[in-house]
Amino acid sequence: LKELWDTIGMVTSSIHAWETTRWKEVNVEALEWECKRFARHIRNLDKEVRAWDAFTGLESTVLNTLSSLRAVAELQ
Repeated sequence: LKELWDTIGMVTSSIHAWETTRWKEVNVEALEWECKRFARHIRNLDKEVRAWDAFTGLESTVLNTLSSLRAVAELQ
């Protein structure tokens, strides 16, 4: 449980920090790489946590951020 909440804290704090980045300064490749690293870390969590709402919310956040980054890349 602690590992899941630590991961949630790490992911949400990173995403909130990215939200303050100026449009022209967004490095989509680096942020996508970081999101994929988050996704790998989430997949490596204990299988028992996958049924928890906190896990599914975290997974959705990372996948939605990846989708948003693809849109940002196209708009840039």
